[in-house]
Amino acid sequence: MNALTKQGAKQVLAGVASGIHPAAGAVAASGLSFTPAPAGRPPVMMFNGTADPIVPYDGAKFVCDQANAVGSVCLLHTTEGGGHTFPPNFAAIAHDFVWERILLANGYKHEVVPPGA
Repeated sequence: MNALTKQGAKQVLAGVASGIHPAAGAVAASGLSFTPAPAGRPPVMMFNGTADPIVPYDGAKFVCDQANAVGSVCLLHTTEGGGHTFPPNFAAIAHDFVWERILLANGYKHEVVPPGA
């Protein structure tokens, strides 16, 4: 494993916050950024358990609160008693966030493709 694999969420959040990795938004599971969030940063959704022994919940909450305070969008999905794992409904919540806050917000439209097209 390389550092990016081991610390994927941290790297993604730092890259989005700093502008090094241009992105329309990000979803991070059990990760936080040590890079302060600037105003106007793309929207971010973070997932964190309150019992995470690797990424303390208070740290993730602080990062999200800091981003929201400067006008960026950061949504923190909390799993009470959860550890350093994905919540059971991770995919559905992440899907809705990406669709509503990233794709629709950037002009993508929902299109229904007729069967056989």
